[in-house]
Amino acid sequence: IFAGYGKRTQLDALHLFADKLNVPVVPLQLISDYFYHLDTCFLPLDKDIAFYCPAAFSTDSIKLLSSYFTQLIAISEEETLNSFGLNAHILWASNNRLFAIIDQKAKSLIALLKKHAVKVMEVDTSEFRKSGGSVFCLKMMYY
Repeated sequence: IFAGYGKRTQLDALHLFADKLNVPVVPLQLISDYFYHLDTCFLPLDKDIAFYCPAAFSTDSIKLLSSYFTQLIAISEEETLNSFGLNAHILWASNNRLFAIIDQKAKSLIALLKKHAVKVMEVDTSEFRKSGGSVFCLKMMYY
């Protein structure tokens, strides 16, 4: 489990979480006031590829992310802040293909997702972005 800490979460909480649930947790330090939750600045696509905003993370955390993904692809701070594109939702479609729901303003990220054969649904979350979130914050998941 990748988990962020910094402005809103203490590192000790991640250790407690890992201990109580008996799961491995990868602690990632968030250093920016703008990126206070991991879902605003980090988007894993699969076990090999992840997108991230370098301005959000400490140098050590970027090194740690690099050790988990063969392709760690940077998205600019400007696009990340303006579109909340990294707050997309990635899921598997019924045809065993990756599918992304993402804000329409995340133009370079949308192009990168398509380059990686991800089917993309662009949506307008402009009103919700005003509160500091986008697609990932608007969804509910169940299994």
